[in-house]
Amino acid sequence: MKRINTKLHKLRRILFLILALLFITGCTDSTQLPSETVPSFPTSSSQAITSSQKTETTYEKTAVASEISSYSSEGSSLTAISGNSEIENVQYGILYDIAKGDVLWAKNADSKVYPASLTKLLTAYTALQYVPKTTIFTVGSEQNLVNPQSSLCLIQEGHRLTLYDLICGMLMASGNDAAYTIAVNTAKYVYGKTITDTEAVKLFCGLMNQTAENIGMRHSNFCNPDGWDDANHYTTVNDLLQLSLCAYKNNDIRTIAEQEEKYVVFSSGQNVTWENTNLLLHSSSEYYFPYATGLKTGTTDNAGNCLIATAQKNGKDFIVIELDCDTDAQRYDFAIHMLNKAFK
Repeated sequence: MKRINTKLHKLRRILFLILALLFITGCTDSTQLPSETVPSFPTSSSQAITSSQKTETTYEKTAVASEISSYSSEGSSLTAISGNSEIENVQYGILYDIAKGDVLWAKNADSKVYPASLTKLLTAYTALQYVPKTTIFTVGSEQNLVNPQSSLCLIQEGHRLTLYDLICGMLMASGNDAAYTIAVNTAKYVYGKTITDTEAVKLFCGLMNQTAENIGMRHSNFCNPDGWDDANHYTTVNDLLQLSLCAYKNNDIRTIAEQEEKYVVFSSGQNVTWENTNLLLHSSSEYYFPYATGLKTGTTDNAGNCLIATAQKNGKDFIVIELDCDTDAQRYDFAIHMLNKAFK
C-alpha cells in the first residue's frame, strides 16, 4: 500500500511538471503586445470645424505629412540640390512640390522655432473659418494691446473695415494693428461682445490652436495673433508647411498674398497704400521673382528673417519655407535659388 502511494505521488509530480511546462510555453507565445508609438503627423483628412461656425472650406490634408516626416532630419542634401554651399547657412527650411506632394529638401523641419509674422497666415485662416469676409469690424480699444515698434497698416480707432480688408492690411503690410482688430472682433463675433479685449485675444488664440490642430499642426502653440516673440508661441517647419498648404488653397488668402500693393480709403476719408512686405512680388525690387505668388514674410529678434515663398510656372507650384536667416538678403537669395532649381 505504501509503495502504491509512493508511485501515485511521483505521477502527480510528473503531471504537475508537464502542466507547468505547458503553461510557460503558452506565456511565451511569439505574439507581442503593441509597443508605444511615437506621435506622428496625421495623413487623413483634417477634422472639420462645426459647419455652423464655418464660412470657408477647410483644406483637407493628403499624405503630405508622412512625406514630411521622412525628410525632417535631412540637411546634408542641400548642397546637392542647391549647388551652392554658402546657402547652407539657412538652418530651418523646406522645399515642397505642391502638385506631386513631394518634399525636395528639408532641414531641421521638426525643430521648434519662433514663427514671427508667419503667424498671421493662421490668424487670417482662423478668422475666415468663423466670420464671413464681408463682415464689417470697427477698430477699437484693442489697439492698446499692440506692442510698441510693431509693423502697422495704420488703421485707427473708429475706422470701419471688412474682415477681408483687415486681412489685406495684416498680410500685405504685416500690420499687427490689424491682427489685433481681427482677433478681438472675431472672438466677440463667436463668444459675444461682453468680453474684454484681453479675454477676446485669449479666446481667439484658443480658436487658432484648435484650427492648427484641425489642419495637422501637431507641434505648435500660439498665444498671440501677430507672432510677437513669446516662449509659448512656437511651431515647426513641418507644421508651417501644413498651414501654407491650407492658406495657398484658400482663394481669399492667396489673392491677397500675391498682390504687390493695395490702395485703401478708410471710412474716415483717409487713404493709405499697403505695400506687400514680400519683395519677391515687387517688379522694382532686386529680389523680384516673376513667378512668385506669395506668401508671407516675418522678422523678430528670436525668429530671425523668415519667409514662406510660393511660386507657379508652367503648371508647377512650389513652396519654400525658411526661418532664422541672418539677413533680409539671405532669405530672398535662398528662396530664388531654390525655386529656380525646382523649376528646372
